[in-house]
Amino acid sequence: MIKRISYVFTILFTIMFIVSCGIIDPTNIKFEVPEMSLDSFTVKNVTLEKTEFTLILNVANKNAIGGSIKKIEYQVDLNKVEKFIVGTTTNPIEIKANELKNKIEIPITVENSKVPSLITNMTADSFTSVPYKISGKVYFDALLTEIPVPFNFEGNIDITSIIKFVTSSFSTDSGDILGAILKAFLPQ
Repeated sequence: MIKRISYVFTILFTIMFIVSCGIIDPTNIKFEVPEMSLDSFTVKNVTLEKTEFTLILNVANKNAIGGSIKKIEYQVDLNKVEKFIVGTTTNPIEIKANELKNKIEIPITVENSKVPSLITNMTADSFTSVPYKISGKVYFDALLTEIPVPFNFEGNIDITSIIKFVTSSFSTDSGDILGAILKAFLPQ
């Protein structure tokens, strides 16, 4: 315990000495909150039970020091169905200093049993693309606290690419009845 206290005092004394001698000017240290942008939101895999999406965010860190992200909370609204997907990632992610494109990949999985709720809001345009809204907060680790940075992105997912992905996933050669039905009735 005494060693720990003396260690803390040694560090504090060193910092005070450096600052008082003018080696580091604490008033000149600038911190900018990292900026968030959407890189992509795509379908990764489709099975009979679930659909896997990949959300990739870009974090622009203009600061001279790197940092880490403690957690990311997100919500995905699909085809005007609010909170269709809600989740939190808690794996720490390192962010590089002076890097404008720190890519963060967030895997998102949705059970296909939730899909019927999307169909009730479908319009003629929905059969080619589905609107999405992704919102949430990224929590940056800042020594004794967290800095929440909100994000909000909107766009459309191309349904024809999902249909091609699904039909290519099923093989009629192996006797897959569902694959044969999908290939017969869905546009290729």
